Amino acid sequence: MDEQELARWLRPGAWISPRDQKWLQSQYGHTASPQPAHPTQVATTAQNQARGHRFEHITIEGDERFIHHAHNALEKLKQTPSWSYAEHLDTIKQDNEPSPLISAYASGKTCAVTKNANIADPHWFAGTIVHEGAHVARGCAFGTEEERIAFGAEAEALRQMGSPHRHIADAEAHQRNPTHHHKWADECAARRLRGGK
Repeated sequence: MDEQELARWLRPGAWISPRDQKWLQSQYGHTASPQPAHPTQVATTAQNQARGHRFEHITIEGDERFIHHAHNALEKLKQTPSWSYAEHLDTIKQDNEPSPLISAYASGKTCAVTKNANIADPHWFAGTIVHEGAHVARGCAFGTEEERIAFGAEAEALRQMGSPHRHIADAEAHQRNPTHHHKWADECAARRLRGGK
């Protein structure tokens, strides 16, 4: 267990079972902070609440799996010149509503990623961060030409990361014919109104 993981376990208000308390004490000589109410009172809501994490200046909001994959994607992206697009974002958040039409959208300085998105693939996730960051860099402008620009930035980032050819080819195909966005532009707008920043 690294220092970051230990800090997560020992954060104030974290509920830790008595068995884990003993294990932490035996391994690290620490016990957790005072326990809040019994976990059955908070467990059901805690599983559904967004947790926060920071990577550089970017806040990542979502469940532990989402945070883990967003962090991995940002680590991969940080090694490239395309990191400049991520610098336009202040938040990457998990949108728990699935969509058959979209995987991510920008709202304000937030990149929101839908529930059905392929977050486990760090190349896809990093490319998506660049794509949405390109929209934010241009004032959250949308439309055919803006999609062309965003997909171009995404394709370049994927090349810089040495991503699999299928990801690069997909971004390039969308860049050549970005009119696919017309069918989901209304859904993106509705999501921004419901909960975007």
